[in-house]
Amino acid sequence: MSNIESVDLTQSAKSAVLYANTPTYLLDKLKRDAAIQILLHGTSPEELFETLCHAGPAENALDIARKYVLLVAIASSSLPNKWEALAKLDLSDLEWGKLILKMAQAQDVPTHQTFSKSGNASSPNEFRWNQRELVGH
Repeated sequence: MSNIESVDLTQSAKSAVLYANTPTYLLDKLKRDAAIQILLHGTSPEELFETLCHAGPAENALDIARKYVLLVAIASSSLPNKWEALAKLDLSDLEWGKLILKMAQAQDVPTHQTFSKSGNASSPNEFRWNQRELVGH
């Protein structure tokens, strides 16, 4: 996949881009869209990044939608050093491109981490969340 026209869009992804009134809405809708899952399961993160890098300026609404879908797919991927690489891209033709990147990065928290209220693991006031507790195991 090196051509942006080869990015398949679902109707819901097109609608999300067309009707989004905030970048938060757009990011949330696209993260849950089947188009993202299809891209992540059918294409390597490196190929997705390569496609976005070579996309050029968006010429129409479909190109804008494809670029947003690629951006969110890459942000959701396991690509090493993705945030540094994505920050270097020219996203000037995407009104909310840089903002969506910042929001996606802020939401990118590994699920295997342990969080604690205090820095001292032996504190009686400490509480921990871990993946097992969150899913009830």
